Amino acid sequence: LSNFSDAENSQTKALAYALIALDSNAYTISDNSVLTREALRQYLMKRQLENGSFQMLDEKDNALETTGLALTALSGYSSDDNTQSALKKGVEYLQNMQSNSQRQSAFLDESCNTVSQIIIALNSLKINVNDSRFINNRKSLDEILLAFLGSDGGFKKYTTDTQSNLEATELAIIALTSIKYCSNPYLLKQQVPDSTSSKAPLYTPPSSNFWWLIALLSVVFIVSGCIVILICRKKSGKNKISKDPN
Repeated sequence: LSNFSDAENSQTKALAYALIALDSNAYTISDNSVLTREALRQYLMKRQLENGSFQMLDEKDNALETTGLALTALSGYSSDDNTQSALKKGVEYLQNMQSNSQRQSAFLDESCNTVSQIIIALNSLKINVNDSRFINNRKSLDEILLAFLGSDGGFKKYTTDTQSNLEATELAIIALTSIKYCSNPYLLKQQVPDSTSSKAPLYTPPSSNFWWLIALLSVVFIVSGCIVILICRKKSGKNKISKDPN
């Protein structure tokens, strides 16, 4: 990613995913890299339109979906004033699309992928899915997402589909995870130093079975020690009795 030289001509979704990937862990990028986190942030900021949505290079892309993904990618940079302003405009765009009187279905006519990206974006920005700004016709975003749930346990891409879709299911699971923790689901909770991650595995705590084994061995050693001490004391007592002339 750091050596990719054609970011300016890349799709907005590709730039967003690249920044999400770099920020998912504490990856180190050399100073002479072609593409840095800051460069990706600037490229994304340039893609935002006046209405708050993010521009697409591919007409097949959905503006709502692309905007949600871009907001997720930029969510970690809210301390920057310009980025904070862009995030606010993006959220307002989503809000306006949700509350538009002509969209009575409240995103139900969109794909599951789009609803999932919006949910992920809001949780990455610490905005609850039950926020009143995103409730239409008494339906919250999590309720809308569950409308795509199929009878086989997967998620359909559209509510009118008869079969579940793998990509839609993957994004829905990520969205549900973001709801559970109300945070960006792409960020590793335990950061891995990239300079050593390929050399040494992460420390994993011993299993509960291992601790039971330690406890059992400890008891065995203690009991064995007590038995040895008792035997020694008995022998010592017998020796004293045999040496006593009376």
